[in-house]
Amino acid sequence: MLKEIGIDCATALTAELALKFRAQGVRFVGRYVTPGSWKTLGPSEAAVIRASGLSILSVFERTADRTKGGAVAGREDGQIAYAHARSIGQPTGSAIYFAVDYDAPASDFDRIEAYLRAAAKEIPGYAIGVYGSYSVVEAMAARGAVKYFWQTVAWSRGSISSRANVYQRQIDVRANGIGVDWNDLYGEAGLWGQQCDLKMEEEEVGVPKLNPDVARNIIDSYLSPEWYSLNTQMEQALKLGDEKKAAACKQLRDWQHYLANELRAAAGITTSK
Repeated sequence: MLKEIGIDCATALTAELALKFRAQGVRFVGRYVTPGSWKTLGPSEAAVIRASGLSILSVFERTADRTKGGAVAGREDGQIAYAHARSIGQPTGSAIYFAVDYDAPASDFDRIEAYLRAAAKEIPGYAIGVYGSYSVVEAMAARGAVKYFWQTVAWSRGSISSRANVYQRQIDVRANGIGVDWNDLYGEAGLWGQQCDLKMEEEEVGVPKLNPDVARNIIDSYLSPEWYSLNTQMEQALKLGDEKKAAACKQLRDWQHYLANELRAAAGITTSK
C-alpha cells in the first residue's frame, strides 16, 4: 500500500526548494552519497533537508554498471559509502542503496550479487539496498542479497515487483525548476531524517543529532542573509503598495526564521530570550 511520495535528484536542495517540495506533498528525497561528484549530498544540505521535514534516501553510484566489477568493486565502494555516510551524519539503522543503473542481463547477476554482498560487509550498522530494474530486484530478492529494494520503471517492461520498497515511477521530469524522478514508498525502506523512526547507536541516543557548528554555519551563511534580504524586499514592496509581493516575501522570510529555529533545536543550541 502506498504510504508516501518522494523524489530523487542530482541537484542539491536549498532550504527554499526543500520547503516547496514539502508543501507539495513530497515526504522524502533520494540523494547521492558518492563523494567527489557535483551530485553529492553534503552535511549542510542533509541538515537543511531534515529541517524542512523531509526524509533522505541514500544511494551510491560511481558509474551506471559499476556492479559488474563484482566483489572487488563492492568492497571498495562499500568502504567509500560508509565513510561518506558517517561524514554527513547518516544514522546507523538506516540504509544505503547501491545502484544497478543499466539494463542488466541475467548473465551479470552473479557479479551484481557478489558486489552487493561485499559492499554490505563494509557498511557495519547500515542496511544495504539495491536500485535497479524489475529483473534485478526479483533476482537479488530471490538470492537474499540485500534487505531493501528500490525498483525503477526503466528497463522493467511494465512490471512492478512485489518486493519493491520504493518504486521510481517517472524519470527525467522538471519540478520546481530542477530535474527530478518521482517515487512511491510502499513500506519501511531504511530512510533517515525527519519522518523516520530509526534505531540509533547507543552513543547517539539523547544527544543532538546535528553538529552545532554545522547548524550555525547554515544559519549564518544562508538563512540569516536570506531573512534580511526578504525583509528588505518586503519593506520595499510595502512602500510601493504591492501588498501581494509583500505578503509573499513575509511568508518566505518567516520560513527562514522557522528553519533557523529547527536547526538550533536539532543541534541543541539554546537562544537567549
